[in-house]
Amino acid sequence: MSATPWLVIGLALLGGCVRSHVTQCGDALCPEDSVCVTYSPTGGTFCARADDTECQGIADGTLCDEMSGTCYGGGCLPVGCGNGHIDDPVFQHPEQCDDGNRKSHDGCSSSCTNEVSTWTVEAPGPVPPIHAHAMAYDVARDTIVMFGGDREGPQAETWLRIGTHWQFVRPAGGGPSARTGHSMAYDGARRYVVMFGGFGQNGKLTAETWEWDGARWTPRAPAHAPPPRSGQAMAFDAIRGVVVMFGGTGAGDVALDDTWTWDGTDWTQVAGPKPPAMSEHAMVFDPARGEVLLLGEASGVVTWRFDGTAWSRAATSGPPHGEFITLAFDPTTRTVLWTGDTGGALVQWEWNGTQWQTRPVSALPDRTYDAAATTDMTGPFLLGGMVPGIGAVAASFSWNGTAWSAPPAALAPSAREGMTVALDAHRRRVEVFGDGTGVSKEVWELVGAEWKLVSQSYPLLAAGQGVAAFDEARRATVVVQDPKSGTWDGAAWSVDTMAVPALRTSQLAFVPGTGVAIVGAAVSGAMPPVRVLVQQPGGTWADRGGGPRTRTEHALGYDPIAKKLLLFGGVLGGINSFAVVVANDTWSWDPATSEWTELAPLAGPMARASASIAWDAARARLVLVGGTTTSAITPTDVWEWDRLHDSWEPLLISGAPPDRLIGSTPSSAVPAPDGNGIVIARTLEYGATSRLAMFRLQWSGPGPVEDCTQRLDLDRDGLAGCDDPDCTVQCDQTPRHEWCGDFACSSGETAETCPGDCGMPSAP
Repeated sequence: MSATPWLVIGLALLGGCVRSHVTQCGDALCPEDSVCVTYSPTGGTFCARADDTECQGIADGTLCDEMSGTCYGGGCLPVGCGNGHIDDPVFQHPEQCDDGNRKSHDGCSSSCTNEVSTWTVEAPGPVPPIHAHAMAYDVARDTIVMFGGDREGPQAETWLRIGTHWQFVRPAGGGPSARTGHSMAYDGARRYVVMFGGFGQNGKLTAETWEWDGARWTPRAPAHAPPPRSGQAMAFDAIRGVVVMFGGTGAGDVALDDTWTWDGTDWTQVAGPKPPAMSEHAMVFDPARGEVLLLGEASGVVTWRFDGTAWSRAATSGPPHGEFITLAFDPTTRTVLWTGDTGGALVQWEWNGTQWQTRPVSALPDRTYDAAATTDMTGPFLLGGMVPGIGAVAASFSWNGTAWSAPPAALAPSAREGMTVALDAHRRRVEVFGDGTGVSKEVWELVGAEWKLVSQSYPLLAAGQGVAAFDEARRATVVVQDPKSGTWDGAAWSVDTMAVPALRTSQLAFVPGTGVAIVGAAVSGAMPPVRVLVQQPGGTWADRGGGPRTRTEHALGYDPIAKKLLLFGGVLGGINSFAVVVANDTWSWDPATSEWTELAPLAGPMARASASIAWDAARARLVLVGGTTTSAITPTDVWEWDRLHDSWEPLLISGAPPDRLIGSTPSSAVPAPDGNGIVIARTLEYGATSRLAMFRLQWSGPGPVEDCTQRLDLDRDGLAGCDDPDCTVQCDQTPRHEWCGDFACSSGETAETCPGDCGMPSAP
């Protein structure tokens, strides 16, 4: 159907009807051959067409008109997420908000639920040593999810492996408590990671069920639940669309022999033949044969398979151990791999559907136990565990079809302060120049979740922090570090031959149609005003006049909608003044007239210096963070600039700011590469290790984050893949790799060749 909402005219819906060639219905002009319809429950007036029969005989509340409307009384009312109205509560799709679009991260999600501003960690970091943890591959979002485990006590950390790099996240709304011995499985039918049970920090067993949707953990409260336990095993049965759990250790340290299935709503206990009681065993779904496989130790190592109603013994011989082991499916060899202690023998155990067999290999993982394994699109992956004589390790191993190998350590900048940060808006990557000490020649770029060292010849070495701005016209970053300036195009440097005008603690900003502007206080004169200098071709700077009284360490940002620069605060005074006066005034500069205007917001941030202002494209607002007050207090508040009312508005942040985040220095906050929020580079401590990490401030809601690599409508806004506005930036990614076990019946796969993908009840 057309994307324009239409409505069958029914007496039950009409509060008034006027036909004309062109009719104004409320604030909208109706197309030709249309009518105005007043919907009495809300009083809203809409355009409608009488020959639309889509909703005749359809239940009220059903989505219509390509999910942009809702059926009511036989007509398709243009009520639905994205129409700018909060729909009447009689509909089956209640809304908390409706801002007239279907995009998330702007305060109202793509499914019309309220969003809150939250801090998350963006850049990768080293995974600490861990064992007794749980791990699963989130196929829809192409990430490995790891939670909890033991590291000198139970942990409550959530880590995501994106590509080949790990990312430590602080989920919106918190998450599960610390635990060990729990189990996780990816639910391919509902696109969630499910977690159950484990030992808590208080030493008590838990029977909690949690789900991970890519951004947050959600506790579930099913009508029925298995008894508390740890050491159980779980796997998703794609043929029947349920998560299967077996065994574990329950109250009184008693081994269990019960089987349960999770359908996304409730747990159901399965009767019938079953394996003997066991714990610390392993389970995996074999998509090549469409069955759940279990390997455990109970009076010997035994292998069992599950058909949805009962277990049957598959083999009585095989690998040497069945406890503290891992199983993972290998799409390359179409076998299930066993990992454990082989006693030093370089042999890999593989299950081919009928028996276990061995084959010589060139390398195996360390002799770990209590590790976790899963399979992503590159193959089986193993993380952590205990090594005799060493203890818990952070080692990870990947299987390439012939051998296990440890991936190279993830690169990340060392801890540093005072570096210069910019966003390359063309290549969509965050750039970090130097370290503020005048020593480091490194240039780092954050590409997605991966740090890359792109240059070791930073030419503008000087003590103190530089400033930078991306010149969209030249598609290059301009960096100023007194007394020099240069341009970085992502591959090479061009150092300007002209000296930078002597401005103290300046700020840079790109002004479309004008160029890169440097804003700072001149060094000459008793009380010189702030000057605006614009870079000309060849590297020279043209003076565009003065404005507010002299200051240093001010914050500066450009509003592309208002087409003005915004300046806030800083340290006031003359060059020779010993009195430190910190301001909280707000000024705007109009590049069309070169005029400064002092604004008078009713409220605003406290006086501060060294704050940062960055553009949040999703919200279409400038955001101010960080800084230092006169009493050396580091404020943790965050403010947005409302251009319509010339006012500052405080943001209510969900949760505390990340460790060592605030305490910003000029130019440290930049727009997020994907347009959703802002990012700041700051040091993050991982135990005894410190690394530079990237923190993001963005708006997020309770619903799942949209997937952009597959045509899966995870946020349920009626749009999927590149048709979804949430995927505008991500849609230049490489198409995903297809393999047996990704829960999608791809071209070339059949129910015979890959029953696990093509036999799913809800297979795409």
